[in-house]
Amino acid sequence: MLEWTIIGGGIQGCTLANYLLKTGRINRCNLAIIDPNTEPLATWKRCTKEIEMPYLRSPSIHHLDIDPFALEKFAKGKFGKQSKHFYGPYNRPSLEIFNTHCDMLFEEIKLKDSWITGKVEKVERFKQRWRIFLTDGKMIESKNVVLAIGLSDHPHLPIWASDLQQEGADINHIYDQPKKRPIGHQEKLLIVGGGISAIHTALKWSKQKPGKVQLLTRHSIRTHPFDSDPGCLGRNI
Repeated sequence: MLEWTIIGGGIQGCTLANYLLKTGRINRCNLAIIDPNTEPLATWKRCTKEIEMPYLRSPSIHHLDIDPFALEKFAKGKFGKQSKHFYGPYNRPSLEIFNTHCDMLFEEIKLKDSWITGKVEKVERFKQRWRIFLTDGKMIESKNVVLAIGLSDHPHLPIWASDLQQEGADINHIYDQPKKRPIGHQEKLLIVGGGISAIHTALKWSKQKPGKVQLLTRHSIRTHPFDSDPGCLGRNI
């Protein structure tokens, strides 16, 4: 029986796995990470690549390691902390340096030794432990279970868009996988949404289709340094 089982191998799941291993609260043989992908952060990397996000939406101290300054130390040691890898007063890291740091971290803690590729069908309580049933028929028992499944694999279409899609309209969610039709094959492109992913998408396709991309939002463009309030990070921006 395992001590800890983490369902989901994305940012949150891998952050917890790293914490448990690096603080000595658990050995690799007593930890399992269950994810339908064969590699950690697969969905994260797919989504950020889809919108061509150059820099993260959070400061340099937000990463997966337990030392707040681990990412900056890594960048300085490996790349001499070139300015291209950080942006703004709080050093928002580039996607490239963030992903490289994550891959290095996973190798350091040998995360793949605890990795199980599969999908969870059911979790049930049995006496003083949990039973985790996978779609391939396997069953795992664990003292503790953490759900870190996120929403990126379940994109939501509004009713009007879903209805039009069923009628054959050329509509995709940016994170559909796989997409019904490739985005951008039409001469003109309309992007519905006013969030960060929509803006990234608009910037991406505007480079490939100058003057052929429109952005439809419910409000005027809003600008923020981060995707959430920096709170206690320090001085106000």
